[in-house]
Amino acid sequence: MLEMLEGMVKTFVNNLVAMNTLEIVLVTLWLSITGYASWYLISAKHHVPLTRKEAEILWKIHKNEAQCKAQKLHPIKRRDKIVGFKCDCGYKYMKKRPMLANTPVDRDDIRSRTSTFDEMHTTYESTTR
Repeated sequence: MLEMLEGMVKTFVNNLVAMNTLEIVLVTLWLSITGYASWYLISAKHHVPLTRKEAEILWKIHKNEAQCKAQKLHPIKRRDKIVGFKCDCGYKYMKKRPMLANTPVDRDDIRSRTSTFDEMHTTYESTTR
């Protein structure tokens, strides 16, 4: 086992020495691009819309936890949708979700699936007893 590992290290070092500068730069460039793309896909986030009621509930929770004396909720909008709120005390909340997160299913789509499921799986009474 140790001899096999030693042989692998020697082969790696010999190949590394045999590489010219251009090959080293290209390998480094590809590793950098791959690393950046992985980081971006994992950590990048986008804004998720909130309803007015959700924003109000989150604002009330903030007021209770921070003993905030603010009187008015200031919604933060992106593309005409509420994505967060700002409080008079300076607190700012914005709902974000990772880019690769699953998108929520539309409620109408769920209803149509359920009704189709019910239509396909009806129970029939047996005529023979």
